[in-house]
Amino acid sequence: MAAQIAANAQKMGKLIIYFDSESAIDPNFLERAGCDLERLMYIQASSVEFVLETIEELLGATDEQLVFIWDSLAFTPAVSDVEGDFNPQSTMAMKARILAKGMSKLVIPVADKRATLIVLNQLKTNIPQGPNARIIAMTTPYITPGGKAMHYSYSLRIWLTGRKAKSSFIEDDKGFRIGSEVKIKLEKSRFGTQGRSCAFRILWGTEDVGIRDEESWFDAVKSSEYLTSAGAWYTLSMPDGYVKKFQPSKWTELITSDDEFRSNIMQLMDEEIVRKFDRREGEAKAFYADPEDLTVPHQI
Repeated sequence: MAAQIAANAQKMGKLIIYFDSESAIDPNFLERAGCDLERLMYIQASSVEFVLETIEELLGATDEQLVFIWDSLAFTPAVSDVEGDFNPQSTMAMKARILAKGMSKLVIPVADKRATLIVLNQLKTNIPQGPNARIIAMTTPYITPGGKAMHYSYSLRIWLTGRKAKSSFIEDDKGFRIGSEVKIKLEKSRFGTQGRSCAFRILWGTEDVGIRDEESWFDAVKSSEYLTSAGAWYTLSMPDGYVKKFQPSKWTELITSDDEFRSNIMQLMDEEIVRKFDRREGEAKAFYADPEDLTVPHQI
């Protein structure tokens, strides 16, 4: 998803700076996602301090609109981690302290330059200690590396979670897995939509890497009162009299080839997802995450 964000930002004329701490990014993968490598600056994230210092330096060195992608915070060490021993107690909470100071310095410069900082992180199981450990583990099952300073700095904090079910995978005509379904929850939002959730599908095993928007639209609208099912068939019945029967297996083909059908689906999504939420119509649970669905942690 970060690669697709980078590609879309480049189309808007922005310069991408990609910090890679895992040394696992593939240039071919970025190109398949639509990135122009000539307009992408790749930097190995050797330490947290180095990443923060580089961001500060680049913000002051150019007037271009920058998009920083940090992949990932969890795997980026502090300098003391690299230069020290293997005892985890010797550098306890070092990364958290560095980030607390670093983000205090960077939030305003990033905002003033109208830059964007995207930080990928991992959720890990919370294993608390003490007499209230069980209660804490139940109320806060997951935590993120790096302390809480980043939580306060983010404008948006997004949880991406995958499902274990076989039905969550996208397969080609021979049964090979080429993608998967991802559920998303806005864990924090400064734009008034905290807690909202949705699902979409990501392709990662084909020539076209990225979010499969058209299939995600079906998941978004299939609970609408205007879309009814009978066996293997769905019927779209719009208030203006438009009626269309189709099978889910033909959804992608139909949405890309039938302009009238596509237009009605876009209208339906605007009504069902945007307007009903704004007007507080229907059941709230249709818009918010089901905690039982968010069981396999991935990234933030």
